[in-house]
Amino acid sequence: MHMKKLVTLGLVAALVPLAAFAFAPKAPPGPAAIEEMLRGLFKAVDSGDREAVKAAIAKDAKEPVLCWDNDLEGKPVAIKGVEATHKYLDGLMDAITKSSAKMTSKIGDLHAACDSPALGYATFSLTQSMMSAEGKSESATYWVTALVTADKNDKWHIFHWHSSPAAEAPSGTAK
Repeated sequence: MHMKKLVTLGLVAALVPLAAFAFAPKAPPGPAAIEEMLRGLFKAVDSGDREAVKAAIAKDAKEPVLCWDNDLEGKPVAIKGVEATHKYLDGLMDAITKSSAKMTSKIGDLHAACDSPALGYATFSLTQSMMSAEGKSESATYWVTALVTADKNDKWHIFHWHSSPAAEAPSGTAK
């Protein structure tokens, strides 16, 4: 009888750490996943995939979605909320499509970090070039900060976006 108790206690002692590991919260994807999300976002912008662009915006963040950006004419805009941000993005994508321009986005000096699934961030330079159907090219460089949060599937989404026109392209910007 004494031996049965020891075996049972030993088995319980062995299973407790395994159970704790099995039910421990999954670690969020790290900074590389934030970088991947941002690169995917601009690949979607460049290819005209508006649904993928809008999917990068957090739908259920604890904080309101805020977007401080510059429109295609370089004018500052401030947008609050998921629906308003989607409407803004639709407008940008419509304007690019209507102009028949080819968009090319290049990210430089990208730095991402996260300490929890609730909050991650990235800072980077963004150079966007538009080649018109007539062959005219225009480029603009921005300094960007994005705050991101992970959803229940551990996918990062943007809930705060702030871009400012860069006086000049910082060193390390992809050309």
